Amino acid sequence: MLKSDSKKRTNQNIFELFESLNHTQKQIEPIILGILDDLKIVLDSFKPKSKESKGKLETILKTAKNKNVQTAILKASDILELDELKCYEYYQELGYTQNSEISIDIVIDDIISHYFQERTSLLNLIIAIFQSIEDESESNIHQELAKKVVDQLLKDDKFINNILSQYHKVALSSIPDSFASNWNKSTLWVKQNLIEQKCLLKILFLIYYSRVMCSPKQVIKITNILIETKFGLKQNNQAKFDKKSLELSNYVSHLAIILFIEILHLETVLDDIILPSPPVETHLFSSPHHIIELHNIIQEINYQNNVGPIFIAWAAFLSRISQYLDEQQSSLEGEYEELANFLKPRNGPEVAVIQAIRARQCDVFQYLLHSLKGPCYAESEDISIGYKSVLKGFFTIIMVGFEIQNISDFDTFVECTIELYDKQVELCNQFWSEDYYHEERRSFLDITRARFPAQFNLFIRLLNSLASGPKASMAVFQYLCEVPTFTNIIDNSRLDNYVINGQTYVTKKDQVVIPDSNDNWKFVIPGETMGRLVSNSAPYIIQWQYNYSAWHFFFCIIENFLQMPIIYDNETNLEQSKIITVTLILQLLKTILTECKEAGSELIYHFSEFTRTKSLLKTEIIGQIIRVLNRSVTLDNPPEDLITSCVYCLKAFLPNHSHEIWTFLHQSTIIPRFSFNAIDGVNKIRSQSTNGGLQRLLQSKEMTDGKYPITLAFLDLITTAISEIQQQTQTTDSELYNIKLEVLYWSISYLQSDIFPCYDTWRYVNNMEKFKIGLQILHIFNTILEKSPFYASKSDNKDSATSKHSFLTKIDSIQNNNEIKGNITFKMLQNSIINTFLLNGTLYHLTPLLNVIGTGQETIKSFYLKNQIKEAQELEKLIISSFKFVKYLIQYRRHCYPSVISFLEQALLDKIVYKNDAELITIIASYANYEYNVHLCTNAINTLNELCISTAQWGKNRPSFVGYFTSTLCRQYIDIMLDDKQSDDLHIALWTLMISIIQIQHGLAKILLTGNIDRFKIGSNTVKDIEEENKENKDKDKVKEKEDNKDNINKDNNILAIKSKEKSKSLNKKDDINKNSILSAIIKALDNNEQYYNTKLDIMLLIYKLLDLLWQNALNYYAILEKLRKQDIWTKFSNLIFKPYKENSEEFSLSIDSNGQLVSTWNDTTKFIAYHYIINSYILRILAMELHLCLNHQTQINKENDPLSNTSNNFKDLFNKIIKNQSYKMWLESLFTLSFDKNQLLRVYDEWKLACPSIDLDSFSVVDNSSGNVSDNTMTMSIDNPTAISGSLRFKKREYGDRFLFDIHLINSKFCFVNVNEKVNEQSNLLLRICLLNHKLSLLDAQYNLLRSWKCFIELSSAHLGNVFWTISTKKPVITLFDFIQIVAEKMKSYGQDKDYSSRSELCFLLLFLMNKWKSMLEKETTIISQDDIKIEDVKSLLSLLILSLQQNNSFTTYEFGQVIDRSYYISLFSLIYFTLRSYKLIIKKNKLNIDCNLKSSCHTLFPIICSFYGPMLRSLAENNYQGDANDVRVVSSLITELIHSNYGLNSSIWLPIVQRCNIIQLLLNVFCTSISSSINGDPVITKTVLYVIQAFSNSAAGSERLALEGCITIFTNNSLSPIIQKGNLEPYIVNGSEKKRNPWHQIWCLINSITTSMLTNLRHSQNFIREVIGFMGIYENQIIKSLQISDNEPITFGQLEEIVRITELGYQLGQCCNKDTNLNLPPILYIFISSSLDLFQNLIYLLQHTRILTTRAVPFSNDEKEMNNARDSSKSVKFIKENSTNDDKNKSISTSKSTSLTSLSKNDNDNSDSNKDDTGYKSILKKSKNSNKRSTISTPFIENIEYLIIKAVRNLLACFRVFSNANFILKESYTQWNDNLSILAPTMNTYGPCSFGTMLDCLSQCQVLYEYYNDNKSETFEHNQEIINDILFIFEHTTLILVTQIALVLRSQNQSYQTKIEIKSEANELKNQKCKLKGIDQEFLKKLWEFLKVHEKSVN
Repeated sequence: MLKSDSKKRTNQNIFELFESLNHTQKQIEPIILGILDDLKIVLDSFKPKSKESKGKLETILKTAKNKNVQTAILKASDILELDELKCYEYYQELGYTQNSEISIDIVIDDIISHYFQERTSLLNLIIAIFQSIEDESESNIHQELAKKVVDQLLKDDKFINNILSQYHKVALSSIPDSFASNWNKSTLWVKQNLIEQKCLLKILFLIYYSRVMCSPKQVIKITNILIETKFGLKQNNQAKFDKKSLELSNYVSHLAIILFIEILHLETVLDDIILPSPPVETHLFSSPHHIIELHNIIQEINYQNNVGPIFIAWAAFLSRISQYLDEQQSSLEGEYEELANFLKPRNGPEVAVIQAIRARQCDVFQYLLHSLKGPCYAESEDISIGYKSVLKGFFTIIMVGFEIQNISDFDTFVECTIELYDKQVELCNQFWSEDYYHEERRSFLDITRARFPAQFNLFIRLLNSLASGPKASMAVFQYLCEVPTFTNIIDNSRLDNYVINGQTYVTKKDQVVIPDSNDNWKFVIPGETMGRLVSNSAPYIIQWQYNYSAWHFFFCIIENFLQMPIIYDNETNLEQSKIITVTLILQLLKTILTECKEAGSELIYHFSEFTRTKSLLKTEIIGQIIRVLNRSVTLDNPPEDLITSCVYCLKAFLPNHSHEIWTFLHQSTIIPRFSFNAIDGVNKIRSQSTNGGLQRLLQSKEMTDGKYPITLAFLDLITTAISEIQQQTQTTDSELYNIKLEVLYWSISYLQSDIFPCYDTWRYVNNMEKFKIGLQILHIFNTILEKSPFYASKSDNKDSATSKHSFLTKIDSIQNNNEIKGNITFKMLQNSIINTFLLNGTLYHLTPLLNVIGTGQETIKSFYLKNQIKEAQELEKLIISSFKFVKYLIQYRRHCYPSVISFLEQALLDKIVYKNDAELITIIASYANYEYNVHLCTNAINTLNELCISTAQWGKNRPSFVGYFTSTLCRQYIDIMLDDKQSDDLHIALWTLMISIIQIQHGLAKILLTGNIDRFKIGSNTVKDIEEENKENKDKDKVKEKEDNKDNINKDNNILAIKSKEKSKSLNKKDDINKNSILSAIIKALDNNEQYYNTKLDIMLLIYKLLDLLWQNALNYYAILEKLRKQDIWTKFSNLIFKPYKENSEEFSLSIDSNGQLVSTWNDTTKFIAYHYIINSYILRILAMELHLCLNHQTQINKENDPLSNTSNNFKDLFNKIIKNQSYKMWLESLFTLSFDKNQLLRVYDEWKLACPSIDLDSFSVVDNSSGNVSDNTMTMSIDNPTAISGSLRFKKREYGDRFLFDIHLINSKFCFVNVNEKVNEQSNLLLRICLLNHKLSLLDAQYNLLRSWKCFIELSSAHLGNVFWTISTKKPVITLFDFIQIVAEKMKSYGQDKDYSSRSELCFLLLFLMNKWKSMLEKETTIISQDDIKIEDVKSLLSLLILSLQQNNSFTTYEFGQVIDRSYYISLFSLIYFTLRSYKLIIKKNKLNIDCNLKSSCHTLFPIICSFYGPMLRSLAENNYQGDANDVRVVSSLITELIHSNYGLNSSIWLPIVQRCNIIQLLLNVFCTSISSSINGDPVITKTVLYVIQAFSNSAAGSERLALEGCITIFTNNSLSPIIQKGNLEPYIVNGSEKKRNPWHQIWCLINSITTSMLTNLRHSQNFIREVIGFMGIYENQIIKSLQISDNEPITFGQLEEIVRITELGYQLGQCCNKDTNLNLPPILYIFISSSLDLFQNLIYLLQHTRILTTRAVPFSNDEKEMNNARDSSKSVKFIKENSTNDDKNKSISTSKSTSLTSLSKNDNDNSDSNKDDTGYKSILKKSKNSNKRSTISTPFIENIEYLIIKAVRNLLACFRVFSNANFILKESYTQWNDNLSILAPTMNTYGPCSFGTMLDCLSQCQVLYEYYNDNKSETFEHNQEIINDILFIFEHTTLILVTQIALVLRSQNQSYQTKIEIKSEANELKNQKCKLKGIDQEFLKKLWEFLKVHEKSVN
């Protein structure tokens, strides 16, 4: 991350930026070139003091309040002799200000340190630039810039001369007086002096090493300077040296020697020399007089410790020159001849030899060996390879110039070469590829080999150092294969198989196999081997002469080591002990195997010459290493190097020879063993573990020494082991696989319990090891967890404690199950880690992890400052790994156990890092501005994002992130997001975090969005305090204003004017967007739509998602939205809506890119198109939400006139344009460019199974498919939740393009379908198709998201704008909408053909919404007759189209429906067809037409399709495996009911065979039983739905008959609800908390009665069925009798009356079937029933008469009833009745009334013959009606519904009374056949006792009143009131009939008194003289009744 501020950068900052390599050359170049002048003059850029600067400083600090500031700066300037303004600049860079309270001494020390740091950083920057030139690695991005800068620096000699002069000055300088007086300051100055010497010499070395050939003159000059400084040994300040200074001094001394060797350019005289003629001064060897001059200078050098290399280097140089001059002696002349004469020996040895003697006297090789082990050549030194390269040339020329076998200290020379080549890959490769083929250059190796094996160790160590790198290690391996060792083997065997040559020797004809004593090694002697016959007599003894290679010799030594005891005599004998020898052998083997992967196989192949069985050989080789490791661990003083080498050898053999190694690890005691059940806690792990060898070594050896090579080797082995397991494609050996997992489990447990919790507290000699251990452990954890499908087992438990317990229980159960099997699964490893660090761990386990995260960027920067680049980079990697680990754990917890707040999250939010007293979240957030590694920034931000998202699940305890974000941090975030120069990855991470903050952390979001940071107290939650302070200030201002007004009354107007202006200005300021805010970044991106769209589309996508979230959370960000609205964003949006894009035009192919990644040619284009779709989807959602926000609270008047009046002009113009152009239609046409067939996915799965049957394709999926089923909705994904996907697939991360569904990189890495630089061929076509499938699914997913947004836009626009949205020119909205519906339906049908199931589902949902909208429009329209309006044929064609869409795939089986993923589509389509049918009926009704025969034909086609769907659905329900919603059943059931009920031409003869074929009725009854059993304690939605369908079937005779045959009544009387009903305990209402609600089981009981009644009506002639119904009523007698009882004081409820209506209907029908005309007598239940009914009838008549009492006693219980009771609109009563009583019930009741009409009893069939006569002159029939004609108005719809039910109940009771009183019999038969038992009414006019004649008269009186009331209110709800009027007429007729027949019975009865008969006669006489005023009453029939009554009145005189 690179800051873009304008503040001047320090040299340190620039150096760190250049070293971090995380920025482009474009970013760094202007910064480097900006200080180019300073780089040229180097240290001279730090100017000395000046009077001018001092004066300027005094002027600047004149206004400073603290005068100590100037004093401190001037003192610092005096001490440093530095410019005053520069000192002041340093003062500011240190964070001080002019007014800071300072300590002068502290400030001076800070400025001195900063000054020294700046000087060092400037020199280090120059060094880094020169180094960058030679760095050819891909990570070096600054090479071109470095070349440019270096070319500028080396244009002339000034730069080099500056370096030389400054080094000369610095090297000879002494401590200044200003520092000498203070010890600390003086030692600091000395260190700085040495650092500058070191850096300046480094620069000189790099100049001559990489860029410039040193001229002879310059060689002389540099040599003189170096001699003057004694090659770095002369230091004037040695008295002040400390340990660090001494190291720096040694470094300077060694570097001076290397510099001298380098400027000689010895490589120029190494090969053939060509001297120029005449001499030139370009090279030293071409300038003879400079050679002579330099020789004289060197000759004058006195002996000292470090000059030996100078002498030997000069001797080698002169030796090569002398050899050449001797060869060319005849042709020499001039200066060359003079030089030759000069070099000739005079009275002694040659000049070169003399210098060599001087070098030997200085002990040169011992000095070089010491220097090679010094800091100059250490691994941490960044240019040590350059130094060693120079020394390599130096040693090479020595070997070429001298015979090194004659060197007395040859062993020291070899030791030097060992140190030189050790871990230097380039030097080793150069040796084996070039030097090895020159005898002189490899002489040191040949001589060492000649002394082998006498000098064993030296030879092995030399080869080990020469084996760095793959090429070199293979060369060493092959070299050793060719090193012979002589072996004599005595063989006692017969000579039958051999040919004897003479008497002494024999020749081996075939190979001989000779086992050793332990039968381990099988030595093989090849054929044709010569042998000497030792004994001629049997047994023959032959001494074979055969040479084995060095490898065989090495393993013999190892075998000998294993057989012999190890005894340490003393320290001196340790070198000769066998343990050292074996260690060296295994170290060499480790180096070869580690560096070269092929060496292991080559080694086994090499040994195959000596063994008969290769597998046995492999076991023996690896077995020996394992045995050595076992033995080494058990030693008292374990050899670390030997153990480490063994572990690394095993690691190298592991990938190809895993069986032996895994078996060994399982059997050995090296790794601590842990119990399987120890996974639930580390305490158990500790208690159940067995200490292993590694544990003992760690505690006794490594922790004491502070070095951890064995632990690091073990971690490497575990990493390789995990990789080997995860790359395994099949488990051919299940036993081995179990062993692997068990060993791995032990290892992971060991890491969790013993290493990771405390590794950061160990003692370390080198911090790099600490970082490596932490990094390796976290890498192991991450590798294991990455394979874990954490989306597979999501918990639904809301209780955190329960969730946690269930989680642990689940893990324990896993362990128990696996313990039974004896196996450990990979999931157990994952659970172990998750449990330790997420759920059951303590702070002890989490502390190291938190410490790593809380390291902070300052600690990393300190390593960069110390130039410890590798340590800094390793620490960065460690922190990144920790972030990945934490991020994964939070993701796992958040998804699988959302209600459990883990201790890890609590620790992250509560942890305080005490070193800087900062909260951990603050430190994590501060990584965002870390400049040196953008990956660290993005991982930190991503982790913070996951933590932010997880806090949403904390509920009320959700922490606020405002407390963690400081003001500085907020500004930094805003600055980064505003800076276009920042990395795109960083911007993406920050925008993603901002999206999460907007969703969850509203307070912080507002701060960042607005940029008003100063208005909030960041870091606290006391925003209210600020508001209170503002209020107090305002109050004070008001008081002052009042006082001013009293004194200045004349100025009021001016003051008011000024205030109004200020207010307007303040308002404008509030509306403006702060330039330093996230909103500003958003506006900036929107202003540059085109640029972002082409270059930063992924960032653009996040910005639009953020905007979408702002609108979705408008209540929290309303003020922010207002700011955005005023920025004309709608115009910016309009530019992107469905903008055209580039299609994939290239040929689809795959290839490997430069990074080794598999990439297709379509990848970038597919991503672009997908992002294009998603951005448009966000725009449409924003437009829809804006419309909703603006119009949701708008008044109805404004909505009708101008719905868009409340919106902005730009928004209004945009919407008007969309409406006018019908853009939504064009969007639909251009919305989809790709269709997808799910069979493509299935075919890929099938092909994969054929190609790779051993591994499942889902293993390579980036989604978790826990169910294992292929989902059709692979593309279904929500915009709001990117991880949510319908069906069984859940996407972890959306990545459009090559890796959308299947990870092709992972597939290719396992199977190598495509090699590097090779395009796909025929063998890799499968991978090509998989990748192509990913692209198709990518586009389909993006299109699907856009479709959903488009659908949302259409729905909200239509809902809010109403007809305006569908108004196009002169067309009616209803027509426009219908046209659009047709278009969408066609599109849906086409997508059904293409099998794009997700898209067609969304289109179906939209059609369902639009159809409802259209239907509501139709209801408001008048008759549709115009030709321009909708034609009925169009509606029929739409219905046909929908049926065709349904027919495309209608093969529904039980399994398919149970698992079908497009179920929602079919359900929606059924709903759509249902509403279309209802709309069609509405049009038919308005136009007064009949249903067309074509539509009937379509319905005939539709019904079997629905049944084929309905059957499997019911079967799934019956088997309790249905996965859909209960609403699905309701929808399909409603459609079936609609088709059966309505006049669509489906009579029972048509639909019943289809129903029987699909077994629907039996399935319905099965579902009824199953659903009751499963939901007896819940809401029986499905049960109720099924009963409605059964009721529809029962309305026909054929259906009733089929239901009876299937045992419907038996099922009704024998189910889980039956016991409750039998006891009479089923109440109409149940208690729900503090309220009551309608009992759904009581509603089911009512439906059962209704169905039974309907069936009885149709099957009244079936005596068997009548007996079943009688049994039904007998079983439920208690409930029936209870329901008919209404006491005087109890409330009247709706549910109670509904039950009464249903039961009385059933009683009437049963009574009618069981009257005396049939063969069945009335059952006892009916007598009980009639007895209760009489009392009920009396109570109901009383309630009808007294409306006020009814209003008081009718109590609403359910919410619907209460809502209706509070309403004043009577229309709601109709709605309520329809919800609780179907149309079927009403139609059945009406038909019942007609069937029981009294007109059927008359001789003539003239029904209602007088119904049309004018009866205005008639008097009232009853006296009581005179006072009852005025009826109070019913107050609420609820009371109206109650009265409606009472009327229904009275109607049913009267029908029952007519049957039970046998009124028909009385009218027809003679009175002599009458029986007094037919009397059911009390013969009295008293209405307060039993039901009497008076009660019936009251009923007749109330009929008149009700008739007048409902007849007057007909216009309001015509159909409803007409139904009531019909019931009133029915009541009147039946009451009159019953009353007349009962009066006749009394008059003819022998048991009644004469007085009673007289009273009844008088009443009857008056009754028959009255006329009925009710229209519809058969007046003729009434006359016949009166005549009947007159006949019987005569009997009473």
